[in-house]
Amino acid sequence: FYNQMRFKAQLANSYDVNPFVAIPYSSPINSIALSASSKWLFTGGDDGFIRKYDFFSSIDGEVQLTADQKHSLVDSITNGGALQGYWENEIPVKRSMLTKDSYEPKLSPVFSLTIENRCLWLLSGLSNGGINMQSIRHNEGTIVHHFAGHQDTVSALKLNQAQNKFISGSWDKLINSWDLNSGKIVNTFKDATGQISSLEFRPAGGVDIEAQPTNEDDDMDSLFGDEEEEQQNGKQQRSTKQQWKSSSSSKVPSTTTTHQGLDENIFMSSSIDGSINIWDLRTNQQVLRLKSTKHSPPWCV
Repeated sequence: FYNQMRFKAQLANSYDVNPFVAIPYSSPINSIALSASSKWLFTGGDDGFIRKYDFFSSIDGEVQLTADQKHSLVDSITNGGALQGYWENEIPVKRSMLTKDSYEPKLSPVFSLTIENRCLWLLSGLSNGGINMQSIRHNEGTIVHHFAGHQDTVSALKLNQAQNKFISGSWDKLINSWDLNSGKIVNTFKDATGQISSLEFRPAGGVDIEAQPTNEDDDMDSLFGDEEEEQQNGKQQRSTKQQWKSSSSSKVPSTTTTHQGLDENIFMSSSIDGSINIWDLRTNQQVLRLKSTKHSPPWCV
């Protein structure tokens, strides 16, 4: 049913998008992150707390909004967010700085979040320039490791596909590339002209397996050619689609989900001053700067 629904959605000429869920919040929300399975939704705001919601339960209507909460909303919104847990976005303190008095944690507004694919841990940015690695599944909210490398609020975080590296952007106009195995900075990019607002790796193409017809009689290999036959015939040139498929087998299993490749050597950043930069991790240099046009607003978020 899911495959058929998705295939028909791609052929539709128009869509009707209606909101069904509203999550009441007591403070401005600065960042949201959805797990790879779309099961868990995480939010962070000015109150210094990270909240974890069950996304599917929220859509299914397991939590209903009260009459007062629905008063200012459109009629289609009846469901509320299914809150599963919350914890502090705490600024760690060294043991030598602790006193004998009771410890009062210092909270930081949450300006950036990124989640590990299996939802085992997440990274959250702090206002003092630090980054917390916090456990999700075991001892929820426990700080496993603290990264120190920026001088101001960490406003953007992005994990690579292998989940062993990540990049971070800050209001100090710096972008750091980190190695999760060592916990150290690999590269620092200093040529940005404004506070970093977002980061994204370069897409390298992908194949949506589930969007293809699922008829067993269809020859799925004909879409990309047979890799073994190409080797036997001595062909060395491949089309772009064949290069995408080189990392997978020639047979497409029916349970395979969408695959999207990323060129993790190249990434793009946006800055509050309106500029957009493209960077190369291999050369530690800026590749291209796209300045804002004359009549555009002086910010890019």
